[in-house]
Amino acid sequence: NEAKRAGAKIEKLKKKINYHESMINEESDPSQAQFHSHVAEAERREYKNALGKLRELKGAIEGIQNVIEAGRLKLQKDFDSWYTASQKLSPDQTDSSHEEEDSKTPKLPMSSNPKPTMQQRIPPSTNITESPPSPQQDVRPPPIKDNIPAEFKLPPGIKLTGNKEADDDIIAFFKAKQLLLSRASSIRA
Repeated sequence: NEAKRAGAKIEKLKKKINYHESMINEESDPSQAQFHSHVAEAERREYKNALGKLRELKGAIEGIQNVIEAGRLKLQKDFDSWYTASQKLSPDQTDSSHEEEDSKTPKLPMSSNPKPTMQQRIPPSTNITESPPSPQQDVRPPPIKDNIPAEFKLPPGIKLTGNKEADDDIIAFFKAKQLLLSRASSIRA
């Protein structure tokens, strides 16, 4: 906002300077020409001050943008590190710290939720004893090859929020991820 005001002031001053300079050339009265010359000079000084202020603002804005970009890169790096570490952990590890986390992680049955959430977009694993979907549910073709166990368990360290809708989305995300990974591994095999 301040930068926009400074830019607008510079444009206004530039127009005034041009006006007074054109009046100097057109004026036949030397006292009027001298008046326009003094006014133009004062406008030039104000113009230079405003331009200096705008340059300072530009430096500050670029500094803030660099801090934001560095923060974004750090966040991306931290996420990538976390994600890589979480991929290296497997649910059947015998490390006691992970077993403790696993015992705290709720085990959730693989079932679709009639509430329209992200979870509905993930087809449940094929099960003969499942009842047919209700008309409210999104009907999807069965997946190519589901290697997801009938009982789904969140990865170690993933905690639910307590907000049902957010938790459903978190669960659906990890189900979808597991489904995609199982499909990718079956395609490679």
